[in-house]
Parts: sequence; C-alpha cells; structure tokens
Amino acid sequence: MPTYHLDRFATLSCDSQKDWLDPSQAFQLGGGVQVFFQSGQDKSIVSVIARTSFEGSETLAIDDSELVKARELAEAALLIVKDLLALKARSDIRIQACKPMFAVFSENGMPRKAGDWQMKDALLLPKVEFKTIDLTKDLSSMIDRMDAISLFSEAMTYEDGIGKFLNFWKIFENAFAQGGFALSSGKLTEFLITGGYDYTAEEIEQWRTIRSAGAHADLKFAERIAFDIDAIPHLGRLEQASLDVLFNKMKWWDKGTDRRQMWTPTTFIRRERGHFRVKKHHPVSIQFVAHDAYTGWAFSKGEMELKGNCIWPTLNAAITAQVEVVD
Repeated sequence: MPTYHLDRFATLSCDSQKDWLDPSQAFQLGGGVQVFFQSGQDKSIVSVIARTSFEGSETLAIDDSELVKARELAEAALLIVKDLLALKARSDIRIQACKPMFAVFSENGMPRKAGDWQMKDALLLPKVEFKTIDLTKDLSSMIDRMDAISLFSEAMTYEDGIGKFLNFWKIFENAFAQGGFALSSGKLTEFLITGGYDYTAEEIEQWRTIRSAGAHADLKFAERIAFDIDAIPHLGRLEQASLDVLFNKMKWWDKGTDRRQMWTPTTFIRRERGHFRVKKHHPVSIQFVAHDAYTGWAFSKGEMELKGNCIWPTLNAAITAQVEVVD
C-alpha cells in the first residue's frame, strides 16, 4: 500500500503579546506528528501545520478510515500545541480553521481521488439579533435576577463554544434553584415548552448532557468530555431560551413555572436547522458563522497556498434558510 502524508491546516492568534511564538520552532509529538508554523507580516497570527503519515489504498476517498485517523491525529496535535502555547504565554491562544482544511500528498506522484472530495457541509451557527427590552424603564422588575444578568454578560465574553454554553445553562440553574437531571426533566422543560418556541424534552435533555460533560472532567456521568464542537450547534437556541427565562420567568430562584410577558423575540430560531420564524413588519438580521465541521473551529480569512502534487477537499457549503412570517 502506498504511503501518504497529510497536512492539517489552521491559524493561531494571540492578541495580548507580541513575542508569544518563535515561528521557527517545531514540535515533535507522539504518533509521528510534526507541527510547524508559517508566519507573515502580522505577528499576532500564524499559520500552523500538523503533518502525519499513513498507508492507504491506490485511490483515496475522503472518508477512508486510515485518512480519517490521520486527520484526527493531526487535529489532536494542533490542539495540544495550542494549549501548550497558551500555558507558556499564560494568555488566550485562538485556533481557527482555514481553507483548505487539509491536504494529502505523496512522494511518488499525485495521489488519485476516489469519490467526491467536495465538502457540502460546514457547521453553520446562526446569529440572530434578539430585540430586548429597555432596562432603564424596567429595571425594578429585574432586580431579583442580577446574578443571572451577570452570567449572561459573562457568556458574551466567550468565543462560541462550551464556555458560553455553560454560562447560559447556569442562568437556568439560578432561575429554578435546581441543577442536573432534576432541572432538565422537570420545571425547565415545562417552562420552555409553554413558551411556544418549539422546545422539546429531548432537546433540553441533550443540553443537560452536554453541560454535564463540559463542566466536569471526572467522566463519572459522561463517556467523554464535551468541547466546543459539541456546544456550537446548540448555542443559538440555548441563548434564545436563556433570554426567555431571564425576562419572562415570574419568580426567580424558585421552582415555579409561572410566566410574565416582558420579552417576545421578533425573530426566533426554530428547532429544524435553518428554520426561523419572523414577526411581520419587523426587520430581521440573520448571519451565519461557518465552523469547520470536523472540529468546530470557526473559519479564519486565511487560505493556504498549496504547491506540488497534492489533493485537498473543497468547501461548497450552501446556506438554505426557511423563514416563516407570522402576525
């Protein structure tokens, strides 16, 4: 079987330090993975490449098991290096995907493709402008939930991922004075379902599972730790639910499910992917942030320039949105 080399590409950036990385540095990691860097004029961002090798068939399909193993090994190496650099710099290091996501090459000529190497799916996170109330007029009705407002504010400081997810979930815990399975299977589900925003008990229980696996690393109640890629597909609906609870729950720090009507979104994200409901005569702004479907990393503007005999997947993610207009 021929031997192939796989390069997995990403970008790393650090806003807080100038000399956070020596671009001539390289890392040799387990499994025969080498990680090295390419820097440009902007020293705050560098391209990073994880290279590994594998044996494969004469023609390569994008989902061949050995290729997938090599890609996942390279992705794990990129995360290790990102975390080591964050530890060294004692600063936030941001990792982003770039195009193409990876390339495969051989020392014995151009690899041959099998099947379609065009990726039609990216992880698309909808960003909806949720109209909120004027708190300068209604502050007295929110004074009992200032801790939850702080949790929402802190959620906004996170990149899209598990940190933001956990803060939204904490708002539920604070609202109902409950946590864990008792919260998701009981009063939270009852409250959200009565709001009319397509929530289901199964969806809310999935949130709890991700919360448990993302907040705890002892693996007592989960098979693995939850990371950004697990949280990202749920963030739009979870933010929407947290606003519903924050504004519309009658009694705070209470297991009751009585509602008040302080906030109604003029646009809300439905459970079906790419489906939205919009109130008539209200402006709507829906933006989609593309994330790497393999890792959950948001795409940067960077693009690798590839030379030589290599093949790579192209990304052609079409965005289809279905919008229902209601009175």
